Amino acid sequence: MTRTLIPQLAPFIDSLPLPQRLIAEEHHGSLVVRMRMGEHRFHGDLPVSKIWGYEGMVPGPTIEAERGHPVTVEWRNELEGPFPLVVTRATTHADARGVPAQCVPGLSGGTADRNAAALTGHAVVHLHGGLTPAVYDGWAENLLAHGHSAVFG
Repeated sequence: MTRTLIPQLAPFIDSLPLPQRLIAEEHHGSLVVRMRMGEHRFHGDLPVSKIWGYEGMVPGPTIEAERGHPVTVEWRNELEGPFPLVVTRATTHADARGVPAQCVPGLSGGTADRNAAALTGHAVVHLHGGLTPAVYDGWAENLLAHGHSAVFG
């Protein structure tokens, strides 16, 4: 059993975030979803974090479509700014008691990886809940660079 070094967050105190709804019929079956920088508070006791998300949100929008009515979505990569994550490298794999460094986020004694901020906003789109052809299923080769779009239909 490991000793807790950081206070635990109280569960279930925040309202469940409701994603934006994109109703395909209101857009004649043709939607545009932008990948953008945004801000999100993951828990009421945590500070606001910068994120890369669909329409700059977490979770991204819910696409509502009717059976038998095809939908085309243009995914636009508008990600700008530094990678919104501080990657650290722990000085050792575990502390003096043998607790793995990744078990104590922020307390591992690691140093920030300066190369993480240099990462550009490349993205891959992966969908859940639709009948999506495999070619659009989020393969690593489906990479979208900043300023590029992909149309899924």
